[in-house]
Amino acid sequence: MKIEPFSTGDARQAQGFVDDYLLFQLARASHVLSGEFHNSLKDQGVKIYTWRVLACLVDNPGLMLTELSRRVLYEQSRLTKIIDQMVLEGLVTKAADKSDRRKTTLFVTDKGVGIVRPLIAKAKEHEEDSLAILNARERKSFKRILMKLGRLQS
Repeated sequence: MKIEPFSTGDARQAQGFVDDYLLFQLARASHVLSGEFHNSLKDQGVKIYTWRVLACLVDNPGLMLTELSRRVLYEQSRLTKIIDQMVLEGLVTKAADKSDRRKTTLFVTDKGVGIVRPLIAKAKEHEEDSLAILNARERKSFKRILMKLGRLQS
């Protein structure tokens, strides 16, 4: 399902505040686009949290739970349970941090890599399809703007 852009002019204004509100538009776009991709994950038997964790860790091996929590958008207490489950499934390993043994770093196992690599390719394809309504310059600007907005909370 693609997001249809609103028409311009009086018809757009007549739809009211929420229809033109930035946060609603961002949430709506995220809901639609994430839903499409999440459905393909479910079809393959992969849980959304598994995807998020593996996608973050495969490019950032050795992350600590606090940083991973920020990246995957889950509270640390919830993520702790998720990581424990993923360790049991053989997707992730934990190791004591070399500089501070009280801290734990996280790594993707070979099994996890085997699951996430094809999913990354699918995610890239989904992104391409989703952004097909924009030209190359608009895509680059759009992603740069989203990155700027996302850093406001850092």
